[in-house]
Amino acid sequence: MKRTFRILIVLNWATVILGVIVYVATRNYLPVEVLLYRERMIQLGVSPFQLIVFCIDVVLIFVCAINSIGLFRFRKWAKTLVVPLYVIAIALIPTNPVYIQTSWTHMVFSIGYIIEGMIIAMTFFSPLAEVFDRGGSLTRQLNRVV
Repeated sequence: MKRTFRILIVLNWATVILGVIVYVATRNYLPVEVLLYRERMIQLGVSPFQLIVFCIDVVLIFVCAINSIGLFRFRKWAKTLVVPLYVIAIALIPTNPVYIQTSWTHMVFSIGYIIEGMIIAMTFFSPLAEVFDRGGSLTRQLNRVV
């Protein structure tokens, strides 16, 4: 179970990276009307609010990366942070006026969302939840749990 959990954490980050790559590779294949709209939005420039949200997003990505390392190592603080981090990420979604993506990008990110749900479920609702809550040797704890 420990191995599966760690694989899910790595797959989660792989889908994020792959999603960005697919987004960049396919964004110009959108319908012409959508491309013109996107171009018009770019010409309007970045508002101070959008700049603040971007900075928050960058910080959030770094904190999520650190939290993933904590989850990978079964640290209690990482378990405590995982839900608030997802809540913050979800709360930031409406701050974007529009998010244009191809179906390929949507597919990759949807797979990532499923993996994130599996990580949350395993963190709180599996025998691994006890590993996060107890101190001591991880190996000893997993032997007791599994």
